[in-house]
Order: sequence, then C-alpha cells, then structure tokens
Amino acid sequence: MVQMKYQSSISMTRYRLKKISVLLCISFLTLMLFACTKDEYPRPTNQFYVNDYANILYQATRSSITREGERLYDVTQDEEDGGAQLVIATFEVENLAEIAEYDKTEIFRQWEIGKNDMGLLVLLFFVGETVDEINYLTLVETQIEVGYRMEQYLTPTQLGQIVDTTLYSDEWDDLDLAVMNMVYELLSAIYIDCYDYESFNYDMEVYEQYLIDNP
Repeated sequence: MVQMKYQSSISMTRYRLKKISVLLCISFLTLMLFACTKDEYPRPTNQFYVNDYANILYQATRSSITREGERLYDVTQDEEDGGAQLVIATFEVENLAEIAEYDKTEIFRQWEIGKNDMGLLVLLFFVGETVDEINYLTLVETQIEVGYRMEQYLTPTQLGQIVDTTLYSDEWDDLDLAVMNMVYELLSAIYIDCYDYESFNYDMEVYEQYLIDNP
C-alpha cells in the first residue's frame, strides 16, 4: 500500500492517501443501512462544481474543476439527455462511523445536480490525525452518486475503475493531481459514452505545470 503525503497551502495540513475500495451508490437505490443520517447538509458553494468543505484542495484545482464543470453543462445542455453536471465535494469527519451520517442520494437531490437527472456526484471523506505534532488529513473513503438517467450510460464498474486508476493510483503523490486526473477521466467518460464525442483530450503534465505556476 502506497501512502501519499501532501501539504495544502490552504489548510496548512498534510495529506496521506490510503488505497481502499471505492463505494458506488446509484441514485435509484435507497440504501437503509444506517438509521441515523443528517437531516440537513451544507448548501453547495458558489462554485457549485467543487465544494471543498475539508479545505484541502488548492484554489487552482478548485477553479479548474469549476471551469470544466461549467463547460460540460454548457456544451451538453441542448443534447438529448443533456445538461450533465459533475460535482466534487470533500468532507472532514471525526471517524469512519460518522460517514454513515451522510446520505449521498439526499445530497444529490438537495443540490439538484444535473439537468434531466444527468448528474454525477463524487464525495471524498477525510479523517484528521496528528503524527509527531504534524496534522494530517487522510482520505478514507470515496463515494459516487449517479443520476438515474446518467446511470444508463455509465456503469458502477466503469466508474469504480476510473477512480481506482486515478485517485488511488501509485502514479500520484499529490492530492490535487490525483483529483484532477480523476475529474478528467470522468469527464472523458461522460463526453464519449453519454454524448458520443470522439475524444476528450487533456495533458497532466500541463496541469502539473499549472499547479506549480499557480499554487
């Protein structure tokens, strides 16, 4: 298991990534595994497409996710089953048990993600810890909620593979690069599989330089 440490310029904490299984939650399934859930959730931020409540991402990453989210919605809204939206949210929790209080379907519904139910919500959960007087945020769980209509184009297996090979890849030792790699691959799947685009091209080396120039 490879662990990654990352120091955020925003939260002034460090980040360690543990490779774990990705949990996928499809919107038409109501999972009643836990009786205790939150009645209210924070409203989406002004950026909408990125909601960094854990305060762990660079502003450059937040801006990039927002721009890509806006572009996706704009270019697909007139398509059949159009108006796709990809939304990322991070949360810091006290422990693993607290994650059970977050109902992905309810957050998806309250935030009204995706026109025509063509939405995709990715939740990243972090737990804080202190080691040798250094504060860390550890990514402990990733969950995905898929709109009912989008689910006919993107399968849980496909989405799980994308997250495993990007966010949890041994290639990245930086959270922002891992997150953007995941975002780009999810966008590629949406454009190609949902709307029959021939390709969606991106360059992680270019994005890495962008992060260096805009920390």
